[in-house]
Amino acid sequence: NGNFFQYITIGEFIADGEWLHPSRVINSTELIFVLNGEVNIEEEGVFYPLLPNQMIILEPGKLHGGFKKSYPVSFYWFHFNTDLPIPFKTFTGENYYDVKVLLKKLLHLTNTPEYPQYMADATGMLIFGELVKCGMPLKSSNSALAVKISEYVRINAKKRITVSSVAEYFNYNSDYIGKLFYKFFNLYFVF
Repeated sequence: NGNFFQYITIGEFIADGEWLHPSRVINSTELIFVLNGEVNIEEEGVFYPLLPNQMIILEPGKLHGGFKKSYPVSFYWFHFNTDLPIPFKTFTGENYYDVKVLLKKLLHLTNTPEYPQYMADATGMLIFGELVKCGMPLKSSNSALAVKISEYVRINAKKRITVSSVAEYFNYNSDYIGKLFYKFFNLYFVF
């Protein structure tokens, strides 16, 4: 319950002309990340017109397909299975960059025979983690602090930093910083 994740496959779809997503039911979860054009997807009677840098997560066992033809369009598609909660249905926010980079990296890993399968599996799980982060509501003033701390850690990742040094930099208790990070990113703040 809530701990299974399996990467299946990834690809990049490109249509230079008119295209309509076929109607189908699949047995895996699928993420579509739009790169160019407009992707018009319908799932179980709900219509989703998606533009560049927007995403949808299509659920297993549900009928989905195109509801309107698209013209030059491209997108990453990423299939996986999980019993973890799906973080969102669609995402239209600004924090998509890490997902896009990881999808490109995963596509490269799967198309390069020298990389072992476990690297693709690990990258698939990282992508899911980024999807979870994208789906988190940032509603309180503490969320701004969590984002600032996350950015500080990213920028200083090569330095030897500790929870205590981060807490000192932001003038907070280290236990509070750890709990804050877990609350907003579902990650333990460990150095």
